[in-house]
Amino acid sequence: MTEIWMKDEKFEPDALFFYQLLLPIHQINKSRGTLPMPNDPRQSFYCDVAEFTNLYAVGKLDLGSGYGHQFQMNTAAEMLQWDSVLAMDGIRGGSHGAILRRFSNYQESKAFDEDVAKAFTESRWLELKRTAKLCNNLTSPKKGEDGYDPAYKYDFIFRTLFHNVNVLSLYACPNQCGDETTFGYQGHGEHGAGLVKLIKNKPGVMKGMQIAMTSDVDWIRHHSYVHRHEQHPKIFLQQGPNEVRLLWENQLLPLCQEDNHIGNALFQEKSHITWDNFFRGQEIMEYAAEEGFGLTMTCRRDRLPDNVPKKYFHHAKPKPTREQRPVGF
Repeated sequence: MTEIWMKDEKFEPDALFFYQLLLPIHQINKSRGTLPMPNDPRQSFYCDVAEFTNLYAVGKLDLGSGYGHQFQMNTAAEMLQWDSVLAMDGIRGGSHGAILRRFSNYQESKAFDEDVAKAFTESRWLELKRTAKLCNNLTSPKKGEDGYDPAYKYDFIFRTLFHNVNVLSLYACPNQCGDETTFGYQGHGEHGAGLVKLIKNKPGVMKGMQIAMTSDVDWIRHHSYVHRHEQHPKIFLQQGPNEVRLLWENQLLPLCQEDNHIGNALFQEKSHITWDNFFRGQEIMEYAAEEGFGLTMTCRRDRLPDNVPKKYFHHAKPKPTREQRPVGF
């Protein structure tokens, strides 16, 4: 039966089936106890996004009061289609800001896309672009309140993806790879939060946001993440080691225990994680030894262990050599 669900009408792999596993379209809470997954432990996504969007439109924007254009309530399926327009734009090479040319108003344009035009009118897509929300602004803690997270406006999609990958995995690889990932954003973030900033040494991204995350070394399966900003508890002075500790205490350690939020021990033993030198520090190495999990890191020159005599370090200064270039260059 499962093999049938994984195929489309042409008996080819059904992309929507796999997408639905990670970002469910249906309301999980209302479908528990029924087929196809009687005890579905996943977190719903598109039904929540539709609810957040409707609340924002009729509440904050006051689009349902009878004044101006009447807002039509959206559904989970429509929000999925709205995301799909963005995905289709990327598949076709990206329109560089001219995405409206994908719609039927521009049928003479080379950028026109028949599938996009069938899914949406230009005006409806713009209406949802204005109102789409990944959080409930009415209930989310604001700055200065307990539980406030500077990344609360977009954290929901990360939380859903990481949770659903964990509940769909029987076991995680004991060897994890950790690093930061970057996504571009040209807008503005909260002053002093350090959430949106100029990004150095990342080709193609000048400004945006980052998360630190861990994933299996042998599968593309992510298991923990933390948004990079300045509002985290500062257990360690250095940002990288501080993020590693936050990941371990708040997300990885609970996944080693039976009574966690996914219902079973995802890690059968405490994990070993590799990181680059940004995350290296003597304090985090000592903490890992105390906690009993493994760390392998490249070492920065300014973070060498304090209690090791300098004679045991080999300092080599490379001699510059003239580069031999082909004739004509």
